[in-house]
Amino acid sequence: MARDQIRAGAKPGVADVLLRPCRTNPDMRISRLSMAAPARKSESLRVDKPQANVKIPIGKTVRVVFELDELRAECSKAARQMLSRNPMDGNEFEECARLDDALAEAHALLKARLRAIMISRISRRSNAEQGK
Repeated sequence: MARDQIRAGAKPGVADVLLRPCRTNPDMRISRLSMAAPARKSESLRVDKPQANVKIPIGKTVRVVFELDELRAECSKAARQMLSRNPMDGNEFEECARLDDALAEAHALLKARLRAIMISRISRRSNAEQGK
């Protein structure tokens, strides 16, 4: 739809509305600008490209291993407190034991994987140094 059709009273489409000058700002410099001004180049074009090697979160995983060890210690402390009670709740003690078993399994798995990754990295570095 052309501008003359807009003035004639025809219903404007979205594209036609965007071609009109801005009417909400009385400043002549702004009101003459089209609402569909071309976009400017962004500063984001200067962002560096991602590295080829992605870092895996070894440090955070080590921290999780230590936290799992602390949780196991808390489970052990809770179990000792349950055993010291005169009427011991067997169900609660069993739940504590199951939780400790699950934490022990996760702890052992993460420790083993971290150990394997670290040994692999050390051997790769030593092989690379020997190759030079």
